[in-house]
Amino acid sequence: MTSEQDVQTTIHEALQSARFNEAVIVSVSDNNDNSREIVLVACLDREHGGIVWRDAAAAAAAINKPIDDNTPDQDDVGIVRHLRTKLWAVPMLNDHIRNEMYNRSVRNACRAVVQKRMHDPDDVDGVIRILDIGSGTGLIAMMALKHCQDAIVDARKSQPEKQMKVQVTSCEMASAMSRLARKTIHENESSHHEECGIVIVESHSTDKDFVIKDSRFNSDASEHPQKADICTSELLDSTLLGEGVLPSLRDAWERHLKPDATVLPKSARVVAVLVEGCPVANKQMNSHDSGMNGVTAFYGPQLKSFKHNSGGVWLATTPQSSHSNETSDDGVLLGAQCHDTSISDNTAAAGIRIPVHAEAILNSQHRDTSLADPLQEYDGYYLADATDNEKETSVSVGLRQLSSPKTVLTLDFASGLNAFPPPSGQSVSTEFNITTSGSIDGVLFWWELDLDESNTYSTEPTDCLENEPSDTMSCKINHWQDHWQQCLFLFGDDHQSREVEKGCSIHVIASNDDFSISFDVADDNVINSRLAIRRKLNDTSTSLSVNSKHQYINTHISHARALQLNDSKRTAILRDSILHAIDKKGTNASVLDLSDMGICAIIAAVAGKAKCVTSLESGMATLAATISQLGNGLPYNESIFQVIQALSENVTIDYIAGGPAEIVLAEPYYQLLEGYHIQEALNYYYLIKSFKTRGLISETAVSVPSFACIMGCVVEFKDFTDAYGSVGDKNAVSGFQHTAVNHYGNRYHTYDVSLPLWQYKFKRLSHPFCIAEVMYEGMALGIKDDYWASAKFEKTGNADAVIFWVDYLCRSSSGTHTQTSTNDRFNVISTASSTHRQMVRKLSKSKLISESDLQNVKFTCRSKFDKEDDNDSVDQDHSFSYKFVRES
Repeated sequence: MTSEQDVQTTIHEALQSARFNEAVIVSVSDNNDNSREIVLVACLDREHGGIVWRDAAAAAAAINKPIDDNTPDQDDVGIVRHLRTKLWAVPMLNDHIRNEMYNRSVRNACRAVVQKRMHDPDDVDGVIRILDIGSGTGLIAMMALKHCQDAIVDARKSQPEKQMKVQVTSCEMASAMSRLARKTIHENESSHHEECGIVIVESHSTDKDFVIKDSRFNSDASEHPQKADICTSELLDSTLLGEGVLPSLRDAWERHLKPDATVLPKSARVVAVLVEGCPVANKQMNSHDSGMNGVTAFYGPQLKSFKHNSGGVWLATTPQSSHSNETSDDGVLLGAQCHDTSISDNTAAAGIRIPVHAEAILNSQHRDTSLADPLQEYDGYYLADATDNEKETSVSVGLRQLSSPKTVLTLDFASGLNAFPPPSGQSVSTEFNITTSGSIDGVLFWWELDLDESNTYSTEPTDCLENEPSDTMSCKINHWQDHWQQCLFLFGDDHQSREVEKGCSIHVIASNDDFSISFDVADDNVINSRLAIRRKLNDTSTSLSVNSKHQYINTHISHARALQLNDSKRTAILRDSILHAIDKKGTNASVLDLSDMGICAIIAAVAGKAKCVTSLESGMATLAATISQLGNGLPYNESIFQVIQALSENVTIDYIAGGPAEIVLAEPYYQLLEGYHIQEALNYYYLIKSFKTRGLISETAVSVPSFACIMGCVVEFKDFTDAYGSVGDKNAVSGFQHTAVNHYGNRYHTYDVSLPLWQYKFKRLSHPFCIAEVMYEGMALGIKDDYWASAKFEKTGNADAVIFWVDYLCRSSSGTHTQTSTNDRFNVISTASSTHRQMVRKLSKSKLISESDLQNVKFTCRSKFDKEDDNDSVDQDHSFSYKFVRES
């Protein structure tokens, strides 16, 4: 890419969909074919608030420092950021069962092809060609090269006159990953030489210009496209099809493979079980929340519940008067547009697919690790319980099995082009026997992968299913890992009840297109169900009628955001604190909402009757304006309600209704920072500091929340350290050295990982501790950090990692906590709940905490925020230091 305009256009388009912790990587070249890589990373803007994108590659080149004494060369920032963004990469390499299954299957395939080619008297080509789609670190390509070469050596013992070479063409579309693959291959001396070896091609295999050709291995060889004997790939995600395995292998059969080629993996099956969401368990739950359960909580928001808990806000993009029933939750998916799927060409477009660790929602014993109970306690830092505080989470995600698992789809990758479903997809009807009466709220599914006839990998959840599937491979092996999860499918329709009774049989329609899988229920035995049958494709097993149905697919918010908005306790705390601020400052006070989506601003106007309200949006202005104007009829008479979208540094006093803000509000929520709550807390602070400096916020302004405590806790977390630790045994994965991979990827002790920890098993070892306070009000505005916080251990175990979360203190006359220095009362919104994600940072070295250590060993942690350091990473917005201190 040489044109500056083309570069800028590409970057602009990429940034539109990029999120925090993602890197936008663009390769550019000048007129002299000198190339360089731009690695843009999202950084908090300490001066103005908001996000700025900076070139991490340029910053690293300016510093030009080695990582350690054994690595004299400058670090490859593109590789570092790629592995940091693609969280599945390191856990996948640490999946020993996956590695060994691939190793055995590749060996079997290579032996069979070599034997066939060596014993073919008419074979004069003398080259075994292998196409590897998706290089990764080059592991599977190296397996293929080694096993083919070993098989040739064995075969030549009986046929010494027969010569055979091996050429592996491996495609990798990510430039950073292709460089890492070349480093790993070079480390294992598998680079091509003497017309053999591995060549990494930076391309997608489906690119029209990509072909297999011998000239890559020998410049004197023919440029004529060749066909491969073997094709290997691992283009799989938790939903099976999201990485494009079907179009990639369909194209391979069309253009790149011999008619009798061996394809690995061989086939895949989708296994499903019908589930009901368990009711939300919360003592504060009212009648408006009664319909919410472990599945419907992911739809959002539930309009009746949110209206009740927010003080009257109708969180929809259509007016409440347009709904046939004011108590109805029709259109519950925020801003949804109605789609008629009877005329849709996309078979699997409907519904929502959520990757989950099913063990956490099917096994009640798993929930003993819940964050909600133990981590809202402060252990005497700043707050003490003023009342018998309710510490349980507002949303508890749980599922109940209604059927035994059954295979619902089968995909054949190895039998040629005719075995593939068309790109438009297919639908298959499967009969399920209902084992427990209930309401079918969703479908939990996973997949089984046949690498060959004797090696089957399964993502089935471990030790939590009531009935094992009777129609699947008996030789499969399933185990816990963190790169492929199970998937919860939620019906994307009007959410009418699908009640079923034990003993009945129903038909489930499983559909797929090239990239997704969806489900529908179609049977007279479903009580009170709508007539909803999916359009039938390639289904000859059952005669099914086809009816038009409406799909309500939410295009505005993620399922994680929906879960957050369905947290009734969180909404009620925001409402009470906003009303408390308005009661203190008056309804004529200027109100400024510095959070995306404008929810706090709308609560202030609707519930608090505030008359001068401004909502500053960084990217959701249209949605906020539509909810406020169409959903809630704002502004009211003789009031001002405005939504503005602007960079914070461009906002002047003319933008703020009513002059300098006396009340500042935030959830805080920022779409770009979703799931990174420490950064959200910091961003709100930077915005307030910038606005106060420029006189846009009054010095006496009150804030909701008033301040934030960034909290931590030491945990035993073997699953995390096993998955995200150094790969391989002494850097070797299945016998292949991965030193370069560990150099770039084994850094989870230097940055945080955002995880929904309610889905993971861990053991809390220490008391919670506060590592920093972020003050949002008055003269105290600032960050209190850079001190050693300490915590005692209360349980024995291996100290593996530290979990971090944010507790927001919201002032309220009915607060359950009291600040001892002022006697102000607060309620706490904690991101330690199951409606938020938490941050995890691995300790550089685990430490065993024994019984004696409980008495005399403390964990100490020092944090630094808001500190510029030229030697830090360009996106380093905080740092942590740790020590274990033994007291005498």
